[in-house]
Amino acid sequence: MVRSWRGGRMLGATSCAVAVLLVGCGGGAADVGAPSGAGAAPSGCVASQGERPAKAVLRCTEGAVAFVETEAAAGTGVVIEAGGARYLLTNEHVIDPFDAADVTVGGATLEGVAVVGVDAAADIALLGPLTGGDLPDPLSLLDGTDVERGDDVFLVGFPGDTGSDGIEATIAAGIVSRVRSAEGFDQQFIQTDAAIGGGQSGGPLFDGAGGLIGIAGLSFAEEFALALTGRDVRASVERIVDGQGDDYLSVPAATRQGEGATSGSLRITDASDGQVLFLPAADEDRSWNLAVDTTSRPVVVVETFVEAEPLALSANAVEVVADVERQLAEASGGAGDGASDLSGLAEMGGEPGVAARETAPGTFEVPVDAGQSAIVIVAAPLTDAPLDVPWTSDLPLSPASRPIGSDALEVGDELDRVVGGFDTAHDVVMDLDAGQEVRVHVHASQGDPGVMVFRPGQAVDHLTLADPEGAGIEVVDDNDEGLYGLGAEVTVEAEAAGEHRFRVYSNDYNAVKVRISSVDCATTACSG
Repeated sequence: MVRSWRGGRMLGATSCAVAVLLVGCGGGAADVGAPSGAGAAPSGCVASQGERPAKAVLRCTEGAVAFVETEAAAGTGVVIEAGGARYLLTNEHVIDPFDAADVTVGGATLEGVAVVGVDAAADIALLGPLTGGDLPDPLSLLDGTDVERGDDVFLVGFPGDTGSDGIEATIAAGIVSRVRSAEGFDQQFIQTDAAIGGGQSGGPLFDGAGGLIGIAGLSFAEEFALALTGRDVRASVERIVDGQGDDYLSVPAATRQGEGATSGSLRITDASDGQVLFLPAADEDRSWNLAVDTTSRPVVVVETFVEAEPLALSANAVEVVADVERQLAEASGGAGDGASDLSGLAEMGGEPGVAARETAPGTFEVPVDAGQSAIVIVAAPLTDAPLDVPWTSDLPLSPASRPIGSDALEVGDELDRVVGGFDTAHDVVMDLDAGQEVRVHVHASQGDPGVMVFRPGQAVDHLTLADPEGAGIEVVDDNDEGLYGLGAEVTVEAEAAGEHRFRVYSNDYNAVKVRISSVDCATTACSG
């Protein structure tokens, strides 16, 4: 179950039951959801005589609901107040992986509003501070934890196509189906049948009186929406404003790009690791000169960021893929399936003009259209040791991924790690005694993680990583537990004492906080 790293990640299952819709910090605790001043928006809205509740909600709240857009996605946000300043609140996956977004609110468009921080576990992002005399009044965040089944709710946002000639919010009415909890993350979600569409992520959920009770972020099989309660959203905002948000590796939005040549070195951990560089979009067509040191035989792929259309490919890709496939066949006595997930690299070379853009080994001249961003993916499918790969570019490039890291975990402990949208994986190492049995749980409140288990004596080499299941590596995904059944649990009985490596990966293409925990089955009952 190895996925091609053409999207920035090599590992992971390719199926997903949940559709995730694409949709300067002061000290001290932030006061969120309690706007001050005479113009503060009310926490509820009373319908006029003969006015339908939905119309009353729109009348009272629409001015503070914003359209949020990057070159990769669009979504919805809401203006709130925290720590005495106004911010734009939205979902993290709406703005990921950028450091800013364009915001249209109250009839005005604010370009390049900076991302203050994110809470990846809650899928919450904060942009701002918002400044200007024409800003709408902020809305208060209510707890939203006292809603009951059957209560009326309204979802406001910008789903579907939104033309530049007239950005208009829509409203959907529904009822509360139930309140659900995210195991281990102390989060509550309001489940509603109010229709949610692409672009409505980050939109506010109001109760029947127009009180802001949650932020919508997910839909399940396009049948119902889930909104994180205002209580949990407020806690996320407080963490971000207080500087306690998650590590967020962002790249420059087009309005915030730098200029001039850049250079650096990419650390590639092993054969499964694909490191990514990002080229921001610009207003004009460009001719891009890129050089990557291919002495150690890394493969270089250049493609457009949004459409993933191939722009350039190193000529050694065909040779490297053939070498891996030959070695796999030899190792399996000719019975192996081959490195099928790498075969797409060779096919890319057949795209018109792609191969010709490498003018010398590792040297590329790449045309980039106006308004187009691109990524460079560098991987080494044949390596069995970490590599440092130097690169230079005459256009500004930013790192968009991190090498595979490693943490030691004691049995009975837990740790959290953020896996970015372009990160390959993160390793967790546990030393076990012979015969010791442990249960390892990998889960994310709003993500889809998986895990590969390497036991003592099982090599983390290029052949094993090209076909892990064929090499006897246990790959675990989707344990049917939690909100979406997309976590991973595995029970390991150590056949020999020594280091057991758990490679944790994410199937999501946005930053996800993954929690890894373990129990000793000798002291705690282990199911399954």
